[in-house]
Amino acid sequence: MSTILILGATGTTGQQVLQRLADIPDIRLRAATRHPEANHKVNAAEYVKFDYTEKATIEKAIKGVQKVFLVTPFVPELFEYEKAVIDAVKDASVEHIVKVSVTGAEDRHGTAIGKIHGNLESLISETGIPYTFLRPFSFMQNFSNHASYTIRSQNAFYQPAGDGKINSIDTRDIAAVAAKALTENGHEGKAYTLTGPEPLSNARVAEILSSVTGREIKYIDIPEDQARRAMREAGMP
Repeated sequence: MSTILILGATGTTGQQVLQRLADIPDIRLRAATRHPEANHKVNAAEYVKFDYTEKATIEKAIKGVQKVFLVTPFVPELFEYEKAVIDAVKDASVEHIVKVSVTGAEDRHGTAIGKIHGNLESLISETGIPYTFLRPFSFMQNFSNHASYTIRSQNAFYQPAGDGKINSIDTRDIAAVAAKALTENGHEGKAYTLTGPEPLSNARVAEILSSVTGREIKYIDIPEDQARRAMREAGMP
C-alpha cells in the first residue's frame, strides 16, 4: 500500500485530486494544508500541517510518502516554495512526483511563468526521481474565481485579449489525469499538455455564461496598460 501526499489539498486543483483518489483502494492519502484542524471534505485522508516557509512541516509531510502530487500557489514566491519541496524530496522515500506545470514550460524563451515552471521541471529531473509533468492551459475556473466579482456585480469581465481564442481546461479534468498518473504505471518520464475540448474567445465565453445564467454577460476588451495597472493595484508584481 502506497502513501500519496497531495499538496494544495484545499485548493482548486488539489481538492479535486484528493476527491478523485478517495475511493481508490490500497492507497493512503495524506493531505497537506495550512489548517489541518479545519472541517475538511475528504474523510479518507489524513490532513497534515504544511507551510512552504517552514522546512520542518515540509519534511514531516513528506516522511514515509511514496508519491507526491505537487502544485504550488500562483504567488511571487512560487519558485522558492516549490524548490523547498523538491529539496526535501531528495532525501525522502518518494518514488514518483506528479507536478502541475504550465503549457509552454519546455520553451525557455516563452512566458515568464513558463520559464519558472521550466526551471522547476529541470530541478525535478535532476533528482533522478520518476516524474510526470502536467502542463495545463488556462483554467475554466478562472471565470468563477478571479472574474467572478465583476461578473456578479457588473455582468461583465475584463481582459486585454481581443478576439484571441484559448483552450481553457476544467480543473476536474486536470485532476482526472493526475489521478491516473498517480495510480497507473506508464506515465513516468512523460509531460502532458492539457487543454479543453475547443478554443474559445472571451466573446464566446460571455455568450455561454449569458445562456447559462439567464443574464446578459459582456466581455470588455481593455488596453494592456489598463490591465497592468489593475493587476498592480491588486498586488501582482
